[in-house]
Amino acid sequence: MRFVLLAVLVYGLFVFQTGLLPVGPDLVLLTVVAAALNEPRLGAAVIGLFAGLLFDLAAPATLGANMLGLGLAGYGAAAARRYFYAARWSMLLLSAAGLTLRWGIMALGGVRLLPPLRLAAVAVMTVGLAPLAELLLTWLLYRSPRSA
Repeated sequence: MRFVLLAVLVYGLFVFQTGLLPVGPDLVLLTVVAAALNEPRLGAAVIGLFAGLLFDLAAPATLGANMLGLGLAGYGAAAARRYFYAARWSMLLLSAAGLTLRWGIMALGGVRLLPPLRLAAVAVMTVGLAPLAELLLTWLLYRSPRSA
């Protein structure tokens, strides 16, 4: 059930990000990375692939680049989380790595990226919102029920 709620959240953030906030922080990537800190590797990769598929279907010129980038970002964050012992700054590092990976794959695939100044602004906004995204997603989906 939690995985279905996560997929619905990713879809809602995709619609918000592509429709209302096209040059804002990458909320979908933040959700994928925050989920990867709590999900197993396969689950994190699947939610990343799903998010990338949504972006690739919205812009067919990027077919496969977003899917590969977000899938690898989810899997990589889930695999790297064991190297961090409950560190809040890990979300900052993993979000920056995810952005770099996604944009690098898109650039290698021949996709035209934003101008450098806008790209830097998106990166700063995304990494700046990373701790808040982790706290909200953890509170929303991964908190344990209170014992009576």
